[in-house]
Amino acid sequence: MRNFRILAGFMVVFLVAFMSLSAAAHAKDDDDSGSGKKKGKKLPKHARVLQAQINDNKALIENIELTPGPQGLKGDPGADSTVEGPQGPKGDPGTDGVDGQSIQGPQGEPGTSSWFDGFETVTTTGSVQVGNDTADCTSANEGTIRFNTAAKTLEVCDGTVWAYLNATEVPEKVDADNDGYYTDIYYSEIDCDDNDYNVNPGATEIRNDGLDNDCNPNTSDGDYYQIGDTGPAGGIVFYITDGGQHGLEVASADQSSAVEWGCSGHKSDAEGTALGTGASNTVTIVEECQYTAASIAYNHTEGGFSDWYLPSKDELNLLWYEETVAVQANMDDEPYWTSSQRTNRTAWIQSFDPFDGGRDEYENKSICIRVRAVRAF
Repeated sequence: MRNFRILAGFMVVFLVAFMSLSAAAHAKDDDDSGSGKKKGKKLPKHARVLQAQINDNKALIENIELTPGPQGLKGDPGADSTVEGPQGPKGDPGTDGVDGQSIQGPQGEPGTSSWFDGFETVTTTGSVQVGNDTADCTSANEGTIRFNTAAKTLEVCDGTVWAYLNATEVPEKVDADNDGYYTDIYYSEIDCDDNDYNVNPGATEIRNDGLDNDCNPNTSDGDYYQIGDTGPAGGIVFYITDGGQHGLEVASADQSSAVEWGCSGHKSDAEGTALGTGASNTVTIVEECQYTAASIAYNHTEGGFSDWYLPSKDELNLLWYEETVAVQANMDDEPYWTSSQRTNRTAWIQSFDPFDGGRDEYENKSICIRVRAVRAF
């Protein structure tokens, strides 16, 4: 507080001095302008005294150090603002929550059905099948109902056979050989020989036994093969003679995807191109040269048979013309070697590419291409 009074006194003295100096300066200017005397005349003594006091007071004022007083009392809180501030920045996304889990309810009890099979009332846990003509009727699916697409009628499994549901008269069950198959069409799967336990619709056809084992006349019996049948060694039949007793079958897969014909520069005697010359060509090449396409076919074993060979030009060309068999045998579109030599440096090949018409032409013996063996039966 004391410092404040001193500062106020200095300010009063400063103002009085300033006003006196200003008045003196105006008087001097008026005197100079009227008398024409030169400027720069000394100030009066009392003015100089005041000037010195002003300078001293100015220095004192500049050196005053103010001491802050004690903090005043806290004021009343201001009124709430009605102006809404700007929106803050978007916060970081939170972490993913835990995935929910579905709970499967308990399985319900199987339904039951009751029906009269012509002999008795049967209550079963059956099912419904639409167009399923191949399922066997056993105790496991007893009571199952299906639609037979061939007979165009509904059938029911009585635990043993499929029986027509729309039959007006129920025939007697006859199974003389006790193989589980009956003789009447009412029971759907007819036993074509009820005196032979091994002959019924569920049996496997046995070749060359003179019997229709599976009661299916469309199944080939005996050693009479048709083109496209599985051959005796497990290959696919692509040529038959003598009504299907003999022919040629091609192996089920390639024996090599890239191998030389071999014997390059050597004039082999394996020059047969006709049907039936592939086997002798193969033996000749194997005896004359090593590491050949013919030796790979010669050493092939399939279905318990080891008499496979590299086909001749005409034999492999015959397979090309049996297009469905070639597809069935998964023949590649790329060329295959034949056992037919053309010159000491070239041999015949057969393409199975449908876009080049299955060309048969010759290629250098040192080129690596595919091998597929055949055999005669």
